[in-house]
Amino acid sequence: MKKLSRTLSLVLSVSMVAGLCSDGAVAMLPASTSGTSTTCTKVDSPLAYTYIEMKTADSGSEATLSAEEPVFREVSTSDWFYDSVCFMVDNGLMNGTGEDQFSPYENLSRAMLVTILYRMAGEPAVGEGIFSDVEPGSWYEAAVAWTADNEIVQGMGENRFQPDTVITREQIAAILYRYAQRFEYDVTAAGDLSGFSDAATVSSYAETAMRWAVGIGVLKGSDDGALHPADTVTRAEAAAMLQRFMEVFTS
Repeated sequence: MKKLSRTLSLVLSVSMVAGLCSDGAVAMLPASTSGTSTTCTKVDSPLAYTYIEMKTADSGSEATLSAEEPVFREVSTSDWFYDSVCFMVDNGLMNGTGEDQFSPYENLSRAMLVTILYRMAGEPAVGEGIFSDVEPGSWYEAAVAWTADNEIVQGMGENRFQPDTVITREQIAAILYRYAQRFEYDVTAAGDLSGFSDAATVSSYAETAMRWAVGIGVLKGSDDGALHPADTVTRAEAAAMLQRFMEVFTS
């Protein structure tokens, strides 16, 4: 699995030398301090520099530094969703929401979900869209048309798709269930919901899908022992659910 980082190279040409601090930080020190000990303070930074080489010239000292820069500033290797985000990005299923941003805590919208499913399906050719609120040429236009044509995600009435409406946990279970049916994946698994404190709050339309999603491990309960079927799904949570789905059916 790839890391969510990219390598930068810096070349410094100044009358200074690169010094390695005891805590691992790199500090540029005046050339006159070369070979001596000094105190330096590591500045908090998302870049982790590694000293490579230094050569001295008459005009001063030239040092080459490399740095691992995170692709997404707010996704850290210590985050519980890091591996899932790596998986989704590596497989071209999810992208960032802007420069250096993944927005893991942003709620997943209907447009975002259908786009992921469309990419999972290989982005097949689609016909014309039918929804009045899906702008021609929008980044999700083809995905909406494909999921609607295949009865995976339907409109919200009055010829509207409502692409910005957020997805709930029971909705993503129902949508993944229909996606699995479309590709003839096994949907016979039936998890036991009785052990969850709020099992009775699952909507009737989503009950079969919720049992299935729990049964294959795509959907899991929270630390409080509840399913929270009506809670919204964040992008980080969606990455984790969809990774589990992909690993069950495509690995």
